[in-house]
Amino acid sequence: MNNKAKSQLSSSAELHAREHFYEHASTFDKIKAMFPSTTKTLNILDIGCGDGRLAETLTKQGHTVTGLDINKAALKKAAQRGLKSVKTDLEITWPLPAAQYDVVLMLDVLEHVVNQDHMLAESWRVLKKGGWLVIAYPNHFDIRNRFRMLFGGGIVHWSHTQHENASASDYSHLRFLRHKELLQLIGHHKFSLEQEQFNFMGGGIIPRRLLPSFVRKWMLRRYPNLLSGKFILRAVKSDKKNLPRQKTILLDKTELGI
Repeated sequence: MNNKAKSQLSSSAELHAREHFYEHASTFDKIKAMFPSTTKTLNILDIGCGDGRLAETLTKQGHTVTGLDINKAALKKAAQRGLKSVKTDLEITWPLPAAQYDVVLMLDVLEHVVNQDHMLAESWRVLKKGGWLVIAYPNHFDIRNRFRMLFGGGIVHWSHTQHENASASDYSHLRFLRHKELLQLIGHHKFSLEQEQFNFMGGGIIPRRLLPSFVRKWMLRRYPNLLSGKFILRAVKSDKKNLPRQKTILLDKTELGI
């Protein structure tokens, strides 16, 4: 990439164009309980598709998947998996037609961009009426990270210091929303929440082996901002207000990356 082209990228795109870490192996496990239940083939857009491992799983299920990403090395690996992808800066207008997709997947992406409003507006634009937006967003304020910050540990999440060796100077997470703020963001863009998922991630502060499953689920429902590792939600593009909301899914035991 020449200097002129590079200078036209957003700051977040420049950061992620050289990112070396794409997705956990558990990517589909994050959303399988949230994925729309339907027998029809879906046209899916995977935002920040990385090396295509999620798209590969969905393609094997019969769906049509298109990926968007800025990382050239990641897209090369995605192509080897057979993923059709578009190389683009996510913080500009996506080079895609309107009302094209049944599902937009935005998994561990929103925290990496400066302009989150743009991401939601573009999702609304490319989704068909009644289409779904599935978001996975990390909780930076779980109980373990709160203790770390209290004692000067900084904003870098504990899981990233352990598994990615991330440092504050090059940390790729740029936005830090709490659960309430995430819901306000999607509501502002007229998406209606259909379903959400919390997962118990005591981070070593509250060992799972000491608590029965029903206790972990009660605590998780009562204190999601403290105990959930991620906020995963499914919202629908609809002009109707106050759609019936499905039950919250509580995972009392989760794999790495969920």
